[in-house]
Formats: sequence, structure tokens, C-alpha cells
Amino acid sequence: MPQVFLHLDIRGAKGSGVGVLVLDEEKGIIVGADSGGLHYDGTVRRESGEVKAQVDVKLPSGATTLASGVTVKGPFPFPLAFSIPADDFTMSVRRVQLPSGLGTVEVQLRPIRVVE
Repeated sequence: MPQVFLHLDIRGAKGSGVGVLVLDEEKGIIVGADSGGLHYDGTVRRESGEVKAQVDVKLPSGATTLASGVTVKGPFPFPLAFSIPADDFTMSVRRVQLPSGLGTVEVQLRPIRVVE
């Protein structure tokens, strides 16, 4: 898989935001950030026809979650995992539900650039 830049449209019960993720299957990494100041770092791999990601999400001190509206007092890291079908992944918009200890958000992943 080439490097894929994805636009994130994030929606939760308490608000919405945007962000970007970069998936690099050759290096096995995923990195990104969003408008709420969250950082995303993790791993990505292709397995059984799916793109699977394990991501460490870091909320900065003072961030308010889109899922629950809770404002965190200190840096708050938490893990997320998601899988999406790999078929035509670089050209298709995908939606995923991401549950966490802070509530669930829906994320639309839209490819905006593919680097071969």
C-alpha cells in the first residue's frame, strides 16, 4: 500500500471536528492530528483483506472530548483499534464507529492524497 493521506470528519454526541491521518503500510505506521489538538500514533497492517490499525490517541490537557463533552485536566492517552476493508481503500470514503472509554465517535475517512 502506498502512503495514504486521509481527511477525518469526526462527529460525537457533543460536537465535531476535522483532522488528518497518514497511513504508511511499508513502514507499518499511522500518524495524525485533529482540530481538537489530539495526536494519533500507531501501527497499520493489511491482513485478511482488511487494513487494521492500532492507534494511541493523546488528548492534551484542557481538551474537551467530542463523544462526552468531558474536559480532561491532564494529558489523557488511550488506545483505539479499527479495521476497514482494504478493497480500493485509497479511493473510497469509509465510515467507522470508534468506541473508547470516553464515549463513541463516528469518523469518516476520506482519501485526499496517495503517494506511490
